[in-house]
Amino acid sequence: MVNAMTLDASVVLVSDYKAGDEKSWNDVRKALRGLASQYTSGAFEVLLVENERYLERLPPDLEYIVPGLRIVPSCRTSSYGLKNEGVRAAKAATVCLIDADCVPAESWIGSCLQAFERRPDAAVVSGLTRYPGRTLTERCLALLLRSYVDDGRRCDIVRISNNNAAYRRDAYLAAPLPEDEGAFASRLQAQAILRSGGALLFEPGMVVIHDFEGWDMERDARAAMAHGLITVRRRDPSIPFSWVVRLGEAGIPIFYAGRVLISLWKCVTVARHYDVKPWQVPYAMLLALVVHAMEVPGALAALRDRTIGQTVYR
Repeated sequence: MVNAMTLDASVVLVSDYKAGDEKSWNDVRKALRGLASQYTSGAFEVLLVENERYLERLPPDLEYIVPGLRIVPSCRTSSYGLKNEGVRAAKAATVCLIDADCVPAESWIGSCLQAFERRPDAAVVSGLTRYPGRTLTERCLALLLRSYVDDGRRCDIVRISNNNAAYRRDAYLAAPLPEDEGAFASRLQAQAILRSGGALLFEPGMVVIHDFEGWDMERDARAAMAHGLITVRRRDPSIPFSWVVRLGEAGIPIFYAGRVLISLWKCVTVARHYDVKPWQVPYAMLLALVVHAMEVPGALAALRDRTIGQTVYR
């Protein structure tokens, strides 16, 4: 076993989607294989954090994919609660968080460590997330949903990727993920870290390929994300555009229009990062009108203090 003093990073792997079923375990296998194939001179450990009742069904082969894999049982049920426990159990000063339905590129950990070396003031480094890109629609949906931390270059940002980010462990422990606001409330953590003086970075070389299951997944993600966008602004009015939330349901048209405008800007500025060609951008823009309409039910539920209903996110 690697001594904690020699570790450059701890990787915390958590399933936030369809946890405990066969799809989730297959996702874990793919993610672990990606971690086993990392091309880096840095030493790292991998922690798989899961609720105790799901670990009763843990496939035995998983423990052999990455040498020294640490299984961390938890009583937590939310993905943020599991991530918080994983960071507390981590041994390295740098902790990388990745969701189980993401496969990291071979340079993922190396890019993360280099980013922290370049910027000692950085508290968090978020990476670039793509879908497999089997069709144009899939590539466009990745652009529209996953580019929220992507400003088109290596730079300071104000958000943290939910599924692909690395932290200074002490900064994370000082501002853990909120466990009671749903699966898309990481903006609260980002605001807390920014207020403490920590910098948030985007590193385009820190790439993961996120699984894509089609429109059912898109609708679920959009509703959950919109619910989170409203919820975090009700809890922290200092987050930009919180005034829209204060309008109540009357602010929904503004919410929709604002979300569409942001996506249109992303289509213009970062489409190339998601393998969307210039002549394909108009199609992505049309899709933006559709996917942001999917967010309206989640936004309304948050404004009415309701949950979003059935969801496979936790």
